[in-house]
Amino acid sequence: MTSPAEHTWLRAEGGALRCAFEYPADWRVREISNGPWPAISLIGPTSRDIPYIASITLYRHAARGGRPDAVLENAMERHRVLNDFHELGRHTEDVAGESAVGVDVVYQLRLPPRSLDARPTAVRERRLVLSHAGDVYEIVYSASEQEYEALLPVLQGILRTLSFGHRGIS
Repeated sequence: MTSPAEHTWLRAEGGALRCAFEYPADWRVREISNGPWPAISLIGPTSRDIPYIASITLYRHAARGGRPDAVLENAMERHRVLNDFHELGRHTEDVAGESAVGVDVVYQLRLPPRSLDARPTAVRERRLVLSHAGDVYEIVYSASEQEYEALLPVLQGILRTLSFGHRGIS
């Protein structure tokens, strides 16, 4: 697997999310605009032998006056039913000039999904929620626990280059 420092980075400018960021060229990116919350989903490189490594999804909740801590707590309520769910800790950090609330969790999923060969897999997740211009943004990084630390620089690169106010995705 290519280390994040060795990646060629591309730029996405974000449609319904109204944001821009850089991401590794070997990650697949797709805009999801047909649900209640527009999103941009990035999927890390996969292969037949490694069907899941990591994903990063950015959501925009068009909830004027919404509170990041309430969005985070709602997400944790939905996650608490997952197998072997454990909250590792909460924190705050700066994301694109805004204060984000965050939580790190671990849980088990059967991966790959919808496969007869699915196996219980430990997944680690970092979820960050922030408010910008009246909208609430949620950023979710999840990876197999064994790849989490190695791919964390990809999330950090996306967060370092994230900016708001852009219109079209490219």
